[in-house]
Amino acid sequence: MVDLNELPLFVAFASSILINFPQLYQTWRTRDVSSFSSYTIILRIISHACWFVYAMLIQEWMILSISGLNGVSEAILLAMKYKWIKDDINVRTSACPV
Repeated sequence: MVDLNELPLFVAFASSILINFPQLYQTWRTRDVSSFSSYTIILRIISHACWFVYAMLIQEWMILSISGLNGVSEAILLAMKYKWIKDDINVRTSACPV
């Protein structure tokens, strides 16, 4: 049985898992990465990595899994940005009249 003190942790876990799925799906479907900031994504990856290390040090598996999953989803967004940024630039430049 779940202790009521841990209930917010489980809600945070569930929402953290789901938080990037809409962005990942939209990006995968449209391949539009023009609004992504690499610096923001990198800072978020660093933040999740720090939380991951902290969770390992205090042996808190829930925080470890939350930060690990979020770090992976941010890394996927960053990979999508660098994979599709060339396509996005080509589409924008080809649409502009010379």
